[in-house]
Amino acid sequence: MKMLTTCVMSCETAETDNTLAHPPYAIHNFANVTSRDAPLSQNIISPTALHSNGAREYDTHNLYGTAMARSHFEAVVSLTGKRPFLLSRSTFPGAGRWAAHWTGDNAANWENLFYSIAGILNSNLWGIPMVGADICGFIDATQEGDPWTNPTQLPDAEYEELCNRWASAGAFYPFSRNHMGWPARSHEYYRWPSVTAAAKKAYGLRYQLLTYLYTSLYLAHSRGGTVARPLLFTAPADAAARIANKQWMLGESLLVSPVVTKGTTTIKPYFTAGVWYSAWDYKPLALQQGQTIDQYVPLGDIAVHYRGGTIIPLQQYAPVTPTIRYSPITLVVAVPSSTAGSTASSSKTTPPYALDPECSIVRTANPGSLVSCGVIFMDTEVDGPLQPDSYLEVWYAAITEPDRSLGRIISSVVAPGRALERKLHINAIHVIGMGQDVIIDGRMSLKSSAGSRSDSSKDAESAADTVMIGCSADSSSCVGDNAGSFAGQAAAKPLVATLSSSAQMSHRRRLAGSEQVYVNGQQLPGVSVEFDSAAGVLKVTNLDVNVAENSVIAWRL
Repeated sequence: MKMLTTCVMSCETAETDNTLAHPPYAIHNFANVTSRDAPLSQNIISPTALHSNGAREYDTHNLYGTAMARSHFEAVVSLTGKRPFLLSRSTFPGAGRWAAHWTGDNAANWENLFYSIAGILNSNLWGIPMVGADICGFIDATQEGDPWTNPTQLPDAEYEELCNRWASAGAFYPFSRNHMGWPARSHEYYRWPSVTAAAKKAYGLRYQLLTYLYTSLYLAHSRGGTVARPLLFTAPADAAARIANKQWMLGESLLVSPVVTKGTTTIKPYFTAGVWYSAWDYKPLALQQGQTIDQYVPLGDIAVHYRGGTIIPLQQYAPVTPTIRYSPITLVVAVPSSTAGSTASSSKTTPPYALDPECSIVRTANPGSLVSCGVIFMDTEVDGPLQPDSYLEVWYAAITEPDRSLGRIISSVVAPGRALERKLHINAIHVIGMGQDVIIDGRMSLKSSAGSRSDSSKDAESAADTVMIGCSADSSSCVGDNAGSFAGQAAAKPLVATLSSSAQMSHRRRLAGSEQVYVNGQQLPGVSVEFDSAAGVLKVTNLDVNVAENSVIAWRL
């Protein structure tokens, strides 16, 4: 039996008894719109062909797209010195080193919206973090039978509803693209006012999160891991989290829970133990154990939550990414519900950034405090291979006392990014979870931390509200053996500036006065401080802190 096909411009037809070309199992290969009995070699290089390195096509066929991506990537870098953006449907595990991926020819129906979640999570587990599905569907068909041969389409009104929900979900795919094939009905977002509004809301948040998303991709590239991941990653021992298949984590901080069924406005997403904050209004859900919580999600909306224990960088929305790239940053500190020590001793959940030493060292140094972590990565606009001075990597840790009366954010510059100096600035911080919040029987009870402080905290404040931002410039006002280091700063006592408590309101206090706010011992004019005790949110705005420099931002209430 001849086992080798000679190919030049065309290939010989393999003999029918060739077990490579005709394996002893049926794969129902696509022949035409009415038949799925084509041989394995249909429209491809024969499985019996021999490559130049001696490998048979039968053994290497699935590597073809990845090999093309790698060759293309390396050629472009060699010729231009820049990283190309490559998108390939044909991939293999590990292809994410060279290319992004889309999940292929899906269909415009609710089943495929739901299936897209598994496709994106699987690709991330296979080493392809930059992945997405064709939003609103590539083939305009319902799910009955073969979509390519099924002439049935969703009714126009339901098609609009599907695209509305898919636009909201797709905004939080790592790779987000509205894509369709001919002759499908057009489904650009602007074709329906309702879909336009849904896309504006979801993509408005995505664009604010672009640096967070880019940083998550960098971590997957440099340290391994995923960007989109199953919820079970937050609590591997939680059996219910393993079957939460209608939602996903985007990086360490975001939980995305879309609507994936028609006519639905209330969903039952699962939340693992800890505290989760709505990305839209910062409302907390605090859980001692994992459970489903009803979420009202009207058409045009999507449930997105920040995980307690993380720090999320947000930037000002703009319609094009270059405008966002160096826009001012707001650090959202999502205060966790458990101290670092109790989280470390619990088997229920895995804390955010658990394997990153920049965060774990702070948790170890502060077992009795509430610790949140985050990171910002940015490189230059020249998309070449990373050089020591061409990228910025800064880690943040927030240490908050359990009664929420005292806290601070410290930063550690891992890579200074000399080419990026003074381009990125923090102009605000939002500390969320400053109240004592608990879920009882599925209902939220929020209690202000103002009435639960220890006597020692009250004595230290001398009945005054205080906000602290920074240690003295030389760190002499910080307490700790290594006050200038990340670990030393984590255990340091920052410089205190007293704020008058005369400007109190019933629930919200606006604390103003530039002489009361400091960054590394320096006064900042025009800084505004607002604490909403009912919502448990502290906002400090009009800051001007250079991201590329070590800094401390601290507060006392």
